[in-house]
Amino acid sequence: MSESATSNPKTTARRSARTALAGALAEVAAKASQVAGKGSGVAIAGRVMLAVQPNAVDELAADRDVVIITGTNGKTTTTRLIRVALEKLGPVASNETGANMYNGIAIALHRNAAKQVVLEVDEGYVPMTVDAMRPHVIVLTNLSRDQLDRIAEVSAIGAKLGAAFAKLPAHGVVVANADDPLVVKAALNAPTQLWVRAGQWWTADSTVCPWCAELLHRDETGWWCDCGRRRPDTEWVMVDDHHLQTPDGRVLEIDLQLPGRANRANAGLAAAAASLAGVDPEVALRAMSTVQEVAGRNARYRLGDHTVRVLLGKNPAGWRELLNMVEENDAPLVIAINSRAADSKDVSWLWDVDFEHLAGRKVVAAGERCHDMAVRLNVAGLGGETGVPVSASTPDAIRLLPPGDVYVVCSYTQFYDTSVWLRANATQLDGAS
Repeated sequence: MSESATSNPKTTARRSARTALAGALAEVAAKASQVAGKGSGVAIAGRVMLAVQPNAVDELAADRDVVIITGTNGKTTTTRLIRVALEKLGPVASNETGANMYNGIAIALHRNAAKQVVLEVDEGYVPMTVDAMRPHVIVLTNLSRDQLDRIAEVSAIGAKLGAAFAKLPAHGVVVANADDPLVVKAALNAPTQLWVRAGQWWTADSTVCPWCAELLHRDETGWWCDCGRRRPDTEWVMVDDHHLQTPDGRVLEIDLQLPGRANRANAGLAAAAASLAGVDPEVALRAMSTVQEVAGRNARYRLGDHTVRVLLGKNPAGWRELLNMVEENDAPLVIAINSRAADSKDVSWLWDVDFEHLAGRKVVAAGERCHDMAVRLNVAGLGGETGVPVSASTPDAIRLLPPGDVYVVCSYTQFYDTSVWLRANATQLDGAS
């Protein structure tokens, strides 16, 4: 079978004729999707590519330095932060659109032949991705409940990840959040672990020991169990919400434009991962400080008299961090919830979120499940005598609020729909502050 070669030494060298044909057909499909107004075409392009060449990922990943990022929350942001850090060494291929299933991985590898690869991977696709790509580094951010109508319980996800990590090559490293017991259990299956004390503020999914099922003990020193399991010793430590201690004893400031302690924890994990490629943590954190938004998350828009900041809220653990994030500003909120397949058709998880922290804030419920959202917010005491205002239309919900700053927190599909509408009808602003 004939093969073509590239001349850039920083890229992979060869791809088969069949894979080249698959890539060409994939781009035709993507263009057709765009012309039809069905979106970016990344998903259909990846499906076409894998239908024509099922081994495309295996072939396109060969001889490349691969880092994958997985976990329940923080994948997209951590991927972006690692990418900008590794760009200090040269070009980086990445699935910047957030298409983190196998078809998105295939098209990302096809479109960018850089030697360095940084990919966000959905937890369910980690086993097949490890088999195909043999990554050098895996970053595991956290594990918690998410979309239980289509994804397994968190302990089952952890077990699958652990089995996948056991198949890593001898030089494979898992960069893991040592504060999450479920993460630790999975990561221990890898040949090598690089532990980062990144914090864990949502503990409802890790109240019992993953090994013996007895209640865990927690205090300021970490977590431990009577069976002898405890938080691993770490050389990378988030000493507070704004500083990272490195193995050589330096304490570096994490100064991001992205708000919230969760994003600073993501940056700590990203700096540790980048160090494995030879990027000094201080250089890495400086690069991360330039990131203003990630795949539309934290993007800011001017819409009439409103300045709108768009955030993604998809599960109780993620909302725990969002509540911390929005507490940095007393702006009113629109909370827009759908219940399509990508969101989770079951919205009962809303009752696990401590919306009572929003007491005193103006809030409007929006989206296809706006009435369910309003009920939860009214029970939290946010509606006053008249109840929380409701609007199925997110733009109309924004207009119900007084002029000034507004947070718009959306579930997956609402986030996409709202972002598309704002890009078409509002002015995107530079910077995140």
